[in-house]
Amino acid sequence: MKMLRNLFLSITVASACTSLWAAPALKSQQGLLIEQHSGLVGDEKIYITKDACKLVCEKSHFTMMMKAPDWNIVFFSDKSKMIYKTDIAHWKGDVCFAVSLVNFGRFNRLRPVSSQKENYAGAQCTVLTMRGSAPPEPFTDPTAVEFGNVVYAKYWLAEGLPVSQKAVTAICKTFRVPDQKKLPLRLFFINDNQKRKNELTTEHVTKVSFPQDVFQIPTGYKTASGEKQVLLMDPMRQSFLEDLAGE
Repeated sequence: MKMLRNLFLSITVASACTSLWAAPALKSQQGLLIEQHSGLVGDEKIYITKDACKLVCEKSHFTMMMKAPDWNIVFFSDKSKMIYKTDIAHWKGDVCFAVSLVNFGRFNRLRPVSSQKENYAGAQCTVLTMRGSAPPEPFTDPTAVEFGNVVYAKYWLAEGLPVSQKAVTAICKTFRVPDQKKLPLRLFFINDNQKRKNELTTEHVTKVSFPQDVFQIPTGYKTASGEKQVLLMDPMRQSFLEDLAGE
């Protein structure tokens, strides 16, 4: 009996010591989760706080992250285990194969002609009606694919979200949509061939609590020279162009 009592005391003391030395739980933080679908990269999620922004595309295996105070871009892939760091001025947004082949200057000549307020996907938005101001410039890249000149668009821009202007610019560059200084939630357009398309849509804008490590930068990844190297796109593009040349 004495032996059992001593064993019980030993286990109790050990458990108490384990509890005392256990790592504290990570604090959660308040933010927004935005679930979207892009015509370029498919389904993606954006995590936002006043101090950080993270864009995740699981299908393409990439993550783009920006944090205060400098809001520089960290771009990495859990598939290639490569990472690329740059600032917003040097960010090209080459995040999928199609970006390398399509001339997305088609949106550059759109100009707002009217606006209205509307609730969309759980967020208050300014909805811009936009029209093309002039014919597009001629293509200079022989590999570019013509998708027609955009003549009309409606653009839903979120109001009052705690997101850095640099993060907005980076996201617009990545999605190849007009930068109107607010986070884009939806873009619908019509081109001169009467093609109608939702270039960007949002399913939900939700207030959430997530752990601090949601914005943790991975370690042990190999440094890349650009977005394409992170996504291992160069060999794919070369093979595609060789197939075109052989036709």
